[in-house]
Amino acid sequence: MKKNYTLLLLFVFSLCQGQLIVDNTTQTPAQLVQNVLSNNGLTAFNIKFNGSVAKANTICDQIGQFSTGTTQTNLILTDGLLLTTGKATVALGPNNTGSFSILSNSTVQGDVDLALLSTQQIKNVAILEFDFLATGTLLSFQFVFGSEEYPEYVNSAYNDVFGLFISGPGITGIYSGNAKNIAAIPNTEIPVSINTVNNGLNNNGVLTSSQYSAFYYNNSTVGLNPNLSLNTTIQYDGFTKPISAYANLQLGGTYHIKYAIANVLDNSFDSAVFIKNFNLQTLGVNQNEKSTRFLVYPNPTNSMITIINSNKVSIYEIIITDVNGRIVERLQQEFLNDATIDISKLNRGVYFLEVISNGLTTTQKIIKN
Repeated sequence: MKKNYTLLLLFVFSLCQGQLIVDNTTQTPAQLVQNVLSNNGLTAFNIKFNGSVAKANTICDQIGQFSTGTTQTNLILTDGLLLTTGKATVALGPNNTGSFSILSNSTVQGDVDLALLSTQQIKNVAILEFDFLATGTLLSFQFVFGSEEYPEYVNSAYNDVFGLFISGPGITGIYSGNAKNIAAIPNTEIPVSINTVNNGLNNNGVLTSSQYSAFYYNNSTVGLNPNLSLNTTIQYDGFTKPISAYANLQLGGTYHIKYAIANVLDNSFDSAVFIKNFNLQTLGVNQNEKSTRFLVYPNPTNSMITIINSNKVSIYEIIITDVNGRIVERLQQEFLNDATIDISKLNRGVYFLEVISNGLTTTQKIIKN
């Protein structure tokens, strides 16, 4: 009995410290969409994995559910869906190798949309897609892109890539079905890939600047801002900080969404995307979110508005939407203290302020005089 009690204490202690848990053996891709990804009124249908309805109803080691303990990990996101170019269990920490990969038992190569995002050959892919009915006017969710290609292969041809393609009423793009890629570096249309969000060994990626590298977390022990912790919780050598993706929808319309990640040029060194908080919001409000985490002052206002961050949590993004769900202001950078936004150019009326922090989203109403 004493031995069992000791093991229980160790288990509880490890959960409190924060750890990554990955389950890629108990749910099919279709079940993961319905049970893990879906939130706030989403009903998905025509679910496919790697181009097949049958594969969506068969357990695959490339896709699974992730979660953490009661204390956040360096991933920030606490739970959600994990999509990988190899086996999803590669994500499990600690980071004890700079070149880890495990080939999936069921692989598919190539994708026409990802080929447009890359100048090199698309190799093993993991593609999850489905249709859904727009029960809200704004689609939003968060993702983290990570890879074992970091940091050695930054600024090389081995440019593993992630795309999130959406098509439907009111959306125009260059991808299949007039889809648009909404997985981009914040405030740009640049796709998320190895060579675009990085610090590299010497902060010398092709498109790296202080703006882009601000969204990168160096999980290795080399390069700029290394992670020197002895208890790293994620295997991938580098990954983005949580990035939010958005699409304005027409209420009642049918939309198609496609999450796609791929190895590029070879199948060594796995890459992954962690996805959380797939939300459909009407009039900019998510009824499942708490609205008391941050104090907004003054409210009403005719110019500046300040978000009081009394708990000193990490704020990654601040969004203001109008009553039709259109984004009118967006501030994407990390805050640990109070944040101030100038809304003097907005028309008088009611707006909704959305604050994204530590994998959570809070929304509350503001009034512009």
